[in-house]
Amino acid sequence: PNIGTTFPGPRRPQAPKGPDLRGPALSVYALGVAAFALFLSGLQFADLAGFAFGIAAVVIAAGRRDEGPAWIRSHHEFALRTIVIAGALWTLLSLLTFVPVLILPSGYARLARGGWLLVRSGYGAGQVLRKKSISIPRTPVQ
Repeated sequence: PNIGTTFPGPRRPQAPKGPDLRGPALSVYALGVAAFALFLSGLQFADLAGFAFGIAAVVIAAGRRDEGPAWIRSHHEFALRTIVIAGALWTLLSLLTFVPVLILPSGYARLARGGWLLVRSGYGAGQVLRKKSISIPRTPVQ
């Protein structure tokens, strides 16, 4: 007689859980944005803290860009290039502020570069959260 009992189907083995590799990639993007946000504040000690955040982001990204699956390696390469390019531009634009005629254009260029960094980091972080790779991580514009 059928008494209405159902039996569970076969159990599927769970995939082995490894470390979540998204954390370091997300932290690199966050440290890069924080570094340049501190630089934009213009305060002396904020500049030093921003420099420390930038160095930390470079160390994490450079140290991990050959670790993990291909999709996470593409993020470390992308983030590393983003921070290095933004740092080089920041240095160049800072040197231009010593020329009095270029102070105002240099300020606009800093804001444009900061926007570029923010958009690129936001795109990268979104791709990390979706576990998607960066298609061409070695380009300055994505």
